[in-house]
Amino acid sequence: MRSDGVPPPPLPRVTYYLMGAGEWCAADDWPPPRMQVRELFLAGGGRLSEVPPERSQPDTYVFDPTNPTPTVAGSYVSSVYRPGSGDVSGIQARPDVVVYTTEPLARPLDVVGPLRFVLYASSTARDTDFAVRLSDVFPDGRAIQLQNGIIRARYRDPDGPAELIQPDRVYRFEIDMWATANRFQAGHRLRVDISSADFPRFDRNANLGGVEGPPASARQRIFHDPETPSHLLLPVLP
Repeated sequence: MRSDGVPPPPLPRVTYYLMGAGEWCAADDWPPPRMQVRELFLAGGGRLSEVPPERSQPDTYVFDPTNPTPTVAGSYVSSVYRPGSGDVSGIQARPDVVVYTTEPLARPLDVVGPLRFVLYASSTARDTDFAVRLSDVFPDGRAIQLQNGIIRARYRDPDGPAELIQPDRVYRFEIDMWATANRFQAGHRLRVDISSADFPRFDRNANLGGVEGPPASARQRIFHDPETPSHLLLPVLP
């Protein structure tokens, strides 16, 4: 109650900070009711686009568990590695990371809500991991991490038992990337990168499928064609 006896206005049910705009926003629910889901598809040549992919060869990289893709930033608090957002352009240049980027935006884009990624991939291993990250690419080349997610292949079915994969068979994985609230400014790009580790935030996968032995490298293939259209489910505000 204020000193003049007038009650304060009611607080909104949801308040969130919109990164990239530097402002607080209110909503009646989470995710915001006016949120719309847009699909961004992976395509050959490292492209990320709303256009469904044409037939193309998969992208390939080799994951070596003895040299795992390192943790750089993320939505957590840690004394071991830098928490929060950070420039991941150096990580994206590694040979065990594949990168897909949009054209520069003509106008600002507000991405607010839960992120999910549908991945079609294969591996030469009986078990492996796939990690996906979304970043905001600035005109100067910095790629600021916004959110990421990871899945262990044997746990690809959240409602079923753990099951190893068949080497070189293509599987569909749904990866939860948590949520974000970010304004991509005009001239910026959206970027998705895919790897097979986020270590030490997540335990590295030895690619052995539960068999004892030294870690083994695996050849990973990322698919992006009409039958296996890997894509990002992007929550946007109109």
